[in-house]
Amino acid sequence: MAPETLAEAERLLLGGASRDAVCEALGVGRKALERAFKKAHGMPPDRWRRQVQGVEPRPSRPDVAFRLSPGDRAELARRAEAAGVSPSEFARSLVREGLARGR
Repeated sequence: MAPETLAEAERLLLGGASRDAVCEALGVGRKALERAFKKAHGMPPDRWRRQVQGVEPRPSRPDVAFRLSPGDRAELARRAEAAGVSPSEFARSLVREGLARGR
């Protein structure tokens, strides 16, 4: 992808355009856009936009599970069972409430 095209893609993304809208406006494929961003910035377009805008991404379930120590995982499963929800739903509720602690 030409540097001018990449610069236009960046401008559109920061203006709030979706990845698909950027591809359509520039006449490039989604994979080509992703490759160009990974080559230029080391990350996909959406992550680049969040980083530039200073937006914290929501932690994923694997991130939350990783931050819980092995003993905490068993406790998480017991508490989830007591609450009548799956362990993943219980972990999401901890994240929403800000109770998951970092490692």
